Amino acid sequence: MKKIKINRLGKKSNKTIFAFGEADVEEVFLKHIRAVYGRNTGVSAKITSWHGVSPETIIEKALRIRSTSIYDDSFVLLDGDIPIPTASLNLAKKQKLKLFISKPCVEGFFLTFLNDKLPTGLRQSDECKNKFKEKYFPRRKEIKISDYEKFFEKKFSKLFFESVRKNNKMLNEIIKIITEL
Repeated sequence: MKKIKINRLGKKSNKTIFAFGEADVEEVFLKHIRAVYGRNTGVSAKITSWHGVSPETIIEKALRIRSTSIYDDSFVLLDGDIPIPTASLNLAKKQKLKLFISKPCVEGFFLTFLNDKLPTGLRQSDECKNKFKEKYFPRRKEIKISDYEKFFEKKFSKLFFESVRKNNKMLNEIIKIITEL
């Protein structure tokens, strides 16, 4: 049963979450999920990124923000191409900070639910990024954040998310946290 918070004025309070993305693409993706599912879900979400610093630094910053702010839930969306130190993983677990790790990278995560086969090999992360770029942005030398925003709006509708989240545990969990559905 859901716990309902009542604020000091006697009104129902929204659940508050803080979502951290490793870089701008993750931030835009998380904001897109929030936009697709609507803002009237009973969840107030703060979504930000740290522009590609190390996973260890991102986890430390997320924990620091959590320690100085009151959030009901928080999580980090990271690429899995850089090993995360065991100490950081243990600290996140101890502090109940959820970690969603895209293996090998967020572009690979997108490819999985776009039904594309992931490349295998020593440079799997780079190969996923190249495959994603070649397939979905073939005429672009460089992909801008606004390109990702347009791509998400075009490809990732609520109907699409509902059809793929059943088979993608990580996507399903992220949607649940952001929307409390």
